[in-house]
Amino acid sequence: MTNLDLIFFIVCSICRKEFLKKMKCKYCDKIFLEDDNITLNYFEHIKINHYESLGNEDKMMHDIREKMIKSKINYDQSKKEIGDSDLVFNSNNSDNA
Repeated sequence: MTNLDLIFFIVCSICRKEFLKKMKCKYCDKIFLEDDNITLNYFEHIKINHYESLGNEDKMMHDIREKMIKSKINYDQSKKEIGDSDLVFNSNNSDNA
């Protein structure tokens, strides 16, 4: 697990801690049922429907989470295309290669 994976995991864990089975939007009555994308669905809902009503600190945290999510998606995509950079580097520079 890379540092980026760990940070993303911690942020998602904190976000999901209080919403184990279902999640209710705190700005409207929308309910999000548990699935693999519950955190991302909630995040996108807030961005689309409630971003302007967020306070300055909440907007800042939302923007940070958005950058982290985009970074994680880009990292996962590049990992699929070119492989895990640690494994490639280690195999190229090991004595056994």
